[in-house]
Amino acid sequence: MADDRRRNVEKKIIETARIIDPSGTNAKRYMELFSGMDDKTFHSFMEDIRDKKRTLDIVAPNMIINLRNDDLFAAADYLGLELFERIWLYDPISDRRYLTPQKYLVITAPVRRLKQHLEDKMSVPESDRRISVTTGQVIQPDKGSSISIVEAQTLDSKGLHKAVSELINIRGGNIPGYAILRSRLEEEGMADLGQIDATTVVRSAVVAETYLKAMHLDNNLTGGRI
Repeated sequence: MADDRRRNVEKKIIETARIIDPSGTNAKRYMELFSGMDDKTFHSFMEDIRDKKRTLDIVAPNMIINLRNDDLFAAADYLGLELFERIWLYDPISDRRYLTPQKYLVITAPVRRLKQHLEDKMSVPESDRRISVTTGQVIQPDKGSSISIVEAQTLDSKGLHKAVSELINIRGGNIPGYAILRSRLEEEGMADLGQIDATTVVRSAVVAETYLKAMHLDNNLTGGRI
């Protein structure tokens, strides 16, 4: 009886590893692991998993084993796990809790935060009212963060074009556009970039255009927009 229970458990683990990693590398690893265990060692191994002293992991070296979401969902179905759930949310305006009509993916995921060394980068600004008259961007002591060209290129390469537009345009010195965004957030609790006037541009472009024209150098930096 005990042998049958062990075989069923091993089969479940190996088959799950095979579904997650169709290459069979992880399934083979578990087969070799279990083949070297006697019943006492296997029992101790399972107790450690039960007590959360160890976990059943999947080894996926970069560029060698590429895990796919479809395989992960298939493994969850095989194990009878429900990954999508309706969520209870609280609305502070109406002081009511409501259950979302759609189901959302609910999982435990690791979060890593880069260590910061500069003291001014660890502070939280009290407002965003102090801006540069030249660039239109928020300045110290209200400046809380910034985005580099490398970060913008990374977002663009991932297809997050709306995020780039918001960070380097609307929040990057576009005073009229940011005023509309902030007004929507304060009044409605949400904002859509599509609601913002597309003819507005960042202040730095307007200033650069003015400087060049003052030097009698015509340009189209703003295309007539303000």
